[in-house]
Amino acid sequence: MLNSSVFREAYNAGCSDRKLIEQLNSNIDYQFFCDIHLGLQRITNYKIVSQIRCELSRVLEIDALEKVFYTH
Repeated sequence: MLNSSVFREAYNAGCSDRKLIEQLNSNIDYQFFCDIHLGLQRITNYKIVSQIRCELSRVLEIDALEKVFYTH
């Protein structure tokens, strides 16, 4: 599973989904951090980041989490 920290950092830096996957394909440090090794294979579905984000938004209660963070 792709580590969410890498994706969060990329979005904070203004990186597009396509650029993020290109980085993951070419950067061995990203791959090790995400606990994957692509070898000669490449991820070609650049929309996977958006799909993961949409799936997470359906199951996470972000509003409730933000309230908890705000109160601390």
